[in-house]
Amino acid sequence: MRETDSQLKDLADISTDILLICGVDGRIEFCNRRCKHLFGEKMPKGRYFADFFEPQNAARIRKELKLAVSRSASETFQLRQASRIYNFYIHPRRENTLICIEDITERSEISLILDEQSARLKFAEKTAKLGYWEVDLKSKKIFWSAEMFRIFNIDAAKTSAKNNIIKKGILPEDLPVYKQKLRDLLISGRPVEGTVRIKRKEGEIIDCWFRADLLHRQKDKIAGTFQDLTELLNIQRKLEAAQKEAERSNRAKSYFLAQASHDLRQPLQALAIFVNALTEEQLSPEQKEIVDKIDASTRNLRTLMDNLLDISKLEAGGIKAHKIFFNLGRMVDNILQEYQALVQEKGIILKKASCCRMVYSDPILIERILRNFLSNAFKYTRSKILAGCRIHNKKLRIMVADNGAGIAEDEISAVFKEFYQSNKIPDNKKKGSGLGLTIVKKTAAVIGADVGVTSRFGRGSCFYLDLDL
Repeated sequence: MRETDSQLKDLADISTDILLICGVDGRIEFCNRRCKHLFGEKMPKGRYFADFFEPQNAARIRKELKLAVSRSASETFQLRQASRIYNFYIHPRRENTLICIEDITERSEISLILDEQSARLKFAEKTAKLGYWEVDLKSKKIFWSAEMFRIFNIDAAKTSAKNNIIKKGILPEDLPVYKQKLRDLLISGRPVEGTVRIKRKEGEIIDCWFRADLLHRQKDKIAGTFQDLTELLNIQRKLEAAQKEAERSNRAKSYFLAQASHDLRQPLQALAIFVNALTEEQLSPEQKEIVDKIDASTRNLRTLMDNLLDISKLEAGGIKAHKIFFNLGRMVDNILQEYQALVQEKGIILKKASCCRMVYSDPILIERILRNFLSNAFKYTRSKILAGCRIHNKKLRIMVADNGAGIAEDEISAVFKEFYQSNKIPDNKKKGSGLGLTIVKKTAAVIGADVGVTSRFGRGSCFYLDLDL
């Protein structure tokens, strides 16, 4: 008997719970090492067990102890003591009472963290409309998250853990695709994904995106997700419809302007004739100054109108490429010859880079692009312009370079956009409408060529057109 008592004492001492034997009045008769560690090494026999707790807890312990003894039935309750949480188990016997105190602080903290994480996951699933599932192929048991039941519109309480709601919910014509994906997963071990349609109880059909993979790389366990794409697809369809309508309206606008270009240009041409007639009259200095301003405004308005109508023609598809073989060098020579008078007037140096090449493209559109490059160069150059062509990255590059104001690095990507004019160059907005380079880019697209620019702010720019050899 003594050997048995010794073994029981040893078992009590190695327990992680607090174990005590108290008299029916609550006086301590025995306590294990864990008890001494918690309440102090000096816990003499004969002291009341409840006295080692805070007053409020002590009152609760005495009450529960008295209740257990009077009923001769075990009592269980929970208390907080010094920021710790304990479960109390009181088991009365005829001559004494057994008490077990279990410290559940860490367990409660972990449980709270798990509850919070579970709540976050449920919120994320609900927000993203993303359901999670697992299946054990051996036991045939299936786990569905709450969002899976919502997506398939099925009552979780009425669904067995072995009831495969996925196979029942997917439309019959989509089910073979889904099954084949799962077979591919089991054979290859690589994740699979795809889209299927699901029919709900009320007959509504929704689109879902599914993914599946082996759980922990075990071929007997599969996990996956289903995401309800119905709202996203509806939004996408509306956006596509709105985009098509905007494109249709834009084409209609461009077509109208392209068709009306002659009627729009006619008043401006008449105005230019009237201004020229005025300049030939005998005018006073004040009158001549006013006519010169009208003439400048008319030219600017005509340039802006021409640019707008050209863009409208390009957008409406009214300009087509008519490609032929022609001598690019001869074209460049002829154009540069026309600029000689302007070169002398401005006192600048115009140099030509060797350009003796035969090319297959639209000479009219290339000439228009080259003239635009030269026009910009003459506006901004300080003293030098270089025009011509060379081979660059297996393409024929037609280029015009100047040593003018240049373009800031953060503006280079924007120079080909409509109406863009740099604020970093003084009086820049007086030098054009900001549409010339836009027309160049759209014209280059018609002939299947690339345009671009390299520049250093304050040092100059080089605009170029790349043609396939």
